[in-house]
Amino acid sequence: MPKTILVVNDDKEIVKLITDSLRYEQFAIIPAHSGKEALAALEENHIDFIVMDIVKPGLKSGKN
Repeated sequence: MPKTILVVNDDKEIVKLITDSLRYEQFAIIPAHSGKEALAALEENHIDFIVMDIVKPGLKSGKN
């Protein structure tokens, strides 16, 4: 069974580029375009790896 990777980025073109590359390598991919989508995907799926940028729109950061 292929490993499942959650790809999270608010830039849809970057998500597509990463997703296409990883699918070519036979991974199962779940794309998400926001922190909220990523959290939902984590609750609903078994995720083996996460590829994401640091800042997620829609999630609180550690900054005041």
